[in-house]
Amino acid sequence: MKNGKLLCRIPVSWLFLRLRDDTKSELLKESMAQRKAYVSDLITYYHLASVISYCIYNKINDLEVFAITSMNGDRLLKEGFYVLGGIRIRISYCAGKKTSIINVVFAVISRIRFRVSKVHSDAWIGHHSYFKPNWIANEYGSKANTFSFEEGIGTFGNLSYHRNVARREDSRFPVLKFITKKMLSTKFFVDSFWFPMAEDDEVKIRVLKQAFELIGREFFKSLACELESFSNKPIVVILGAPLVRLGLIEAEEYKKILMDLVSRINLLGCFPVYKAHHLETAIDIHPSGIVLRTSAPAEVLISMLSTKWVVGFSSSALISTSKIFNVDAYNAANLLPAPARNAIGLDGSLKSIFDSCVSDFEL
Repeated sequence: MKNGKLLCRIPVSWLFLRLRDDTKSELLKESMAQRKAYVSDLITYYHLASVISYCIYNKINDLEVFAITSMNGDRLLKEGFYVLGGIRIRISYCAGKKTSIINVVFAVISRIRFRVSKVHSDAWIGHHSYFKPNWIANEYGSKANTFSFEEGIGTFGNLSYHRNVARREDSRFPVLKFITKKMLSTKFFVDSFWFPMAEDDEVKIRVLKQAFELIGREFFKSLACELESFSNKPIVVILGAPLVRLGLIEAEEYKKILMDLVSRINLLGCFPVYKAHHLETAIDIHPSGIVLRTSAPAEVLISMLSTKWVVGFSSSALISTSKIFNVDAYNAANLLPAPARNAIGLDGSLKSIFDSCVSDFEL
């Protein structure tokens, strides 16, 4: 009875405070829970920005990046440990870890096990455009969600586009590869897709912009200092393309097209900045402009300048700069000779995306 009286004497407010403290404790535990993503085959900082934006949007706080070299064999991403936007990021190169037939078989089996089990998971494995049954999928596939992120223009290309790419890169079996990738990009293999450029979702666009700004501040401080002298000038950014390297146009012909572009930009009272593609060979456009050779994506560069408009050759950066920064974007592919223009031609859903936010350039 005494115990009963004692219980009755406990203030009701204390009970509510205790309940609130317990609730806060549970919420704190939940907020501190590790939500980790493993991504593979990243080459550029554009890929990294795409992945970081996905992590921000989905509240993933730990990111393991397994990068690969570019076609030139360059390591464009800087290895190391970073914290960007509250996300712990580790970047390393997975040299020597090649995908084998055994990896493929066990990765697919792991994926089937995860789909059947329907368990909740705070882990993700990601790859650009499609699910890749590699050693990472083999190791984590049975206990992780999967996501596919935007890699650039290749994400939206149809069979014709991928056949042209295979022809340029001397790659075999383009039709079989295209069909396989399409199969691996179905909802059975991929739980969520992250393609902000193909959507009109302001929140996703804003998160992607945040990712580019974070990358600019962390990896390209020296570039920002270098560009300070141009901060008060009306800038037009010319996005370079590896057309000469890919054998689509002669160097002198490409240089003439660029000179015509620069002359037009000067007539309009603007200052031309040529953003060289990382696969391009050395090129000098004009004494009145500058050539930037940097691994920074065009979106980072544009965010650091007073950019009036952007011009390029069917580049995916034309879409992103238009959507993210509301900068006028122009496609100068019509200035190229017919073979080169056809090789980088746009059709299908890719053309629809371009037409919605990019205009054709006219001299």
